[in-house]
Amino acid sequence: MEDHKLRVFCAVAETKSFSKASELIHLTQPAVSLQVQAMEELYETRLFDRSGNTINLTPAGEILYKRAKEILAESEAMSGPLSTVVFKSYAAFWWKDKTMASEVADLIEKSAAGASWGRSIHILRAFARGEYEPSAALEFSQLTSPRVGQRHRCMMHERAVEYFALWDKKELALQHIEGAARLAAFTSLLWMDRCPILDSVRDEPRFAEARAVVAARVVDLWG
Repeated sequence: MEDHKLRVFCAVAETKSFSKASELIHLTQPAVSLQVQAMEELYETRLFDRSGNTINLTPAGEILYKRAKEILAESEAMSGPLSTVVFKSYAAFWWKDKTMASEVADLIEKSAAGASWGRSIHILRAFARGEYEPSAALEFSQLTSPRVGQRHRCMMHERAVEYFALWDKKELALQHIEGAARLAAFTSLLWMDRCPILDSVRDEPRFAEARAVVAARVVDLWG
């Protein structure tokens, strides 16, 4: 089973909420529900007990959750420790968290795989100081180049959009939202609709066009 489906399942299991899981993984709540339903049909058993207002794992769900965490951990080890770091770094820009930006930079610097993502350190350090990094356009262009895996490119396009929108660099922000929309792995429709930093570019026609592309992809994938 694909990693992204296991991540959806684990997100619901850990948050015990379809709505909270959808926010965590940047999918719509209906898409999350459909993913779980598809998994239950595949395994021909209920994975969650939805009685009342609570959502808990069934015995079968507990078994799958344990195995899913093992599979994702193995996948994480193969892709390098920075996959988690990059994923979590959204908090630094989304919530304008300078402390988080500094902590993420520290993690990247100490990581054995840090060299491949070293370009982001200057951006994060400058952000932590409350300064715009002049080389950010070049750095993000390298972090989102075709040489980088699609999943990481999606994440770094998101970080670039947030970063440039935060500094009112609309053209650069729009370039990255268009770049993200062109990637088949990019499905972060909820992020496009909810991320508060994107308010400054959300009314732009180019943003609307990119959103339409992503929305169509989400429909094709999850109905």
